[in-house]
Amino acid sequence: MENIIQELIDTVKQADNPSTLRAIWGKFLKVLAESTGMTSAHLCHHDFVQRESIIEAEYFSRRSEFLESQSEIGKAFPEAGFPYTAAWLRQPGNAPRIQHTKEMPLDDPERHEFVSYQVKTAVFLKIAHKDHVWGYIEMWNSRTKREFTTKELKQLQHITAQFAQTVLAQK
Repeated sequence: MENIIQELIDTVKQADNPSTLRAIWGKFLKVLAESTGMTSAHLCHHDFVQRESIIEAEYFSRRSEFLESQSEIGKAFPEAGFPYTAAWLRQPGNAPRIQHTKEMPLDDPERHEFVSYQVKTAVFLKIAHKDHVWGYIEMWNSRTKREFTTKELKQLQHITAQFAQTVLAQK
């Protein structure tokens, strides 16, 4: 997986227009999701001024649930719909955030979204370099609850850090 990811990151550096970049980001998400057994993935840019996240790229596996696999590229989601994730984005560090729907507080608006999409597990990976947070990758598993090992999480952090450097270098 590391070699494929590095090739995609190198390709991102060569991208010369937004549609090419979005297609490459989609391939990157596909590799991440498939290598971790997740059913879908979204690349979200977070606008801290407007207090919203915008979906920039996405991937859906053949195992995705119907609602989960509906494209939302370009859609903006206000922070009010995901207050815990928004708070996590503002925290220092790049620790992944893992949510198991059944373990989330009943009043969490994001839990309601996950239930409607039949999400069992969601993992969030911050796209940040130094003190600058660009956004995050959100991967879902709508088939089974997915536990991650410490080694898997460290690998995902490493890959996301490389990706962050590339994304932020292009901005």
